[in-house]
Amino acid sequence: MSGRVQWNNLEEFRVAIHDTPVLLRGTALRIIDEATDDTAAALYANYPRGETGNLRGGIRVHKSATDRVILNEVASTAPHAHLWEYGTENRKTKKGFFRGRVIPARARGLETLRSLAARFRRRMLGQLAALKDLTKVAA
Repeated sequence: MSGRVQWNNLEEFRVAIHDTPVLLRGTALRIIDEATDDTAAALYANYPRGETGNLRGGIRVHKSATDRVILNEVASTAPHAHLWEYGTENRKTKKGFFRGRVIPARARGLETLRSLAARFRRRMLGQLAALKDLTKVAA
């Protein structure tokens, strides 16, 4: 396997090498933002509409980035979101009357925030790993 690098202006080459981390960070930021947005959209699609829409309305996306850290978060802030994720056990009153059970979404074949986040995180990490491998080839 052979390779060849050619440049006509040494200064252009130095600028390109200097700007490479900034370009890679921008690409990584787009990959992470896409995974965050896809997770939130899939969660919205999986949540039932309901009478009030509070479950869907409780989806929050927070994105922050500094020079060294990119932190994106998808949260479900509806007060009853845990019932969707985990369900409940059989419930009874003090007198022993059966009051039902909430079946978790995963038991009904639906995806939860945890399963969606895991799926999109795997995809994101694969894309970031490919980006990292690309930088090794370029070096």
